[in-house]
Amino acid sequence: MGGETEIGLTSSKDQYIDGVAIAEKLPEFIANNPLTLEDFDPLFLKRCDTVERFRGEVLNFVSGFFQGGDRFYYDVKHVEISWRESDNVFDLAASDHATTRILDAIFKKFQRAHPEYGEISGFKDNAAVHPDSGKLTTWGAHENYLMDRDAWEKRDLLIPFLVTRQIFAGPGAFKTDPIDQERQTKSFANYFELSERAGHIQTIESLESMSNRAIINTRDEPHINNQRYRRLHLIVGDHNICAYTTALKFGTTHLVLRLLEEDESFSVSPLQDPVQSLQSLSLQPTLGLSLKIPHETRTALQIQRIYLNRAKELFYGENGQTDWILDNWEFVLNQLSIKGIPKSCGFD
Repeated sequence: MGGETEIGLTSSKDQYIDGVAIAEKLPEFIANNPLTLEDFDPLFLKRCDTVERFRGEVLNFVSGFFQGGDRFYYDVKHVEISWRESDNVFDLAASDHATTRILDAIFKKFQRAHPEYGEISGFKDNAAVHPDSGKLTTWGAHENYLMDRDAWEKRDLLIPFLVTRQIFAGPGAFKTDPIDQERQTKSFANYFELSERAGHIQTIESLESMSNRAIINTRDEPHINNQRYRRLHLIVGDHNICAYTTALKFGTTHLVLRLLEEDESFSVSPLQDPVQSLQSLSLQPTLGLSLKIPHETRTALQIQRIYLNRAKELFYGENGQTDWILDNWEFVLNQLSIKGIPKSCGFD
């Protein structure tokens, strides 16, 4: 498993407000001006109990890669940072937070060296209106999973999970315009959405990631035996601030993929309109929305429990990490069923 985060940049200087000119320069700047410990927040270093390991893994930047495995690069008008791959969800969450520290150090070092570019700000998984085109743009938080190639044929079983996963993995956001244009009320519910990314998803499957974005991206670039495995590339999710949520998001998705790979009898009813369900659920913070499936409706909580219950039957007791994922998956669903999304605790 691994993640890659697109970073939106902006500047206090009007001529660089879209951040593109800065993004183009950053990777080469860091290659020629390596980070030092002095570039990092002193409070962070004081609390870091592995400074020497940090020095070895982060400060060496060669051919776009930090020695620890993270990659920093420019891609179509923005920079991205990808985390080192791991089979441990806690390491993934830690890597995500480490890349945030790395990005902060990169931006500040560049800003000190080039004050002519103004004060630089970076954004993870935010939507904003492009200053030149006036179009709404978004920066993605992509997920990558290694999966058995044979299980790819059962990928439709993954879609109801991905659509409803946002009830605990959506970070929450406030829209600038009211959801219900007719009411024009300033209530919480009329501006809050679960997933900022949901509104940018347009189809169920697609190879594209900059347009016609899909719930399941069909890009296939495995870094191992491509006869047996393939890459599952997901661009439907949001970036999470909370490490707990990051670990739970990757962990639950990993277990659902194992259901596809290992349980020949597993099935779940398809959603009649997955994209519409994804977007409607994002705008329904009370969890009362019924999602249409053939001949009936189900709530997001009910759909999530189908996956959870089967995963518990097959995988509980396997190891400590798997039990943590299952226990906390059940915990958040229970909390949501009792308190609803705005009052739930422990995740974004």
